[in-house]
Amino acid sequence: MPKKRVKTSTLWVFALMLMISTIAVAQVGDAVPKPIVNQWGITAPFLLSWLPVWIFSALGGIGSIFVKVDNIDARFRYLYVAKPFLGLLGGMSLSIAMTDGRDPPEVILSTYAAISSFLSSAILQFVLVLLSSPKNSLAVVNKYSPVQFELPDDKGGKS
Repeated sequence: MPKKRVKTSTLWVFALMLMISTIAVAQVGDAVPKPIVNQWGITAPFLLSWLPVWIFSALGGIGSIFVKVDNIDARFRYLYVAKPFLGLLGGMSLSIAMTDGRDPPEVILSTYAAISSFLSSAILQFVLVLLSSPKNSLAVVNKYSPVQFELPDDKGGKS
């Protein structure tokens, strides 16, 4: 049976769309970030003003369930939990990186959070699948490590 390969063209399109939207939103913000700390010492994104960003990021993550990449989706156990979770984390991390802790967040940031969580979910899934393969993760380790490692043969241990 031939090996199925992941068609990465969709993921490259997602990455390009994410980069374009990130550049567009980055040009909207203030020049100097103004971090705000509430009375309990909590900063953005855990302030009430960030609630729309959390909601839109969660909705984008839920929307990412409808993007099907069969070779990647087959490697996840709880797909309907993993995709929204990865989308939420991806969207919120990009939103936090875009704002530098500003509060209140820009109005366009909610839309950006939805789009970035929708697109980054598939990209993060691909990265996790790519790095969870022993052959691929070993190649990454060998690239940066002074000690080179090898995978054992899959022949059952006897020659």
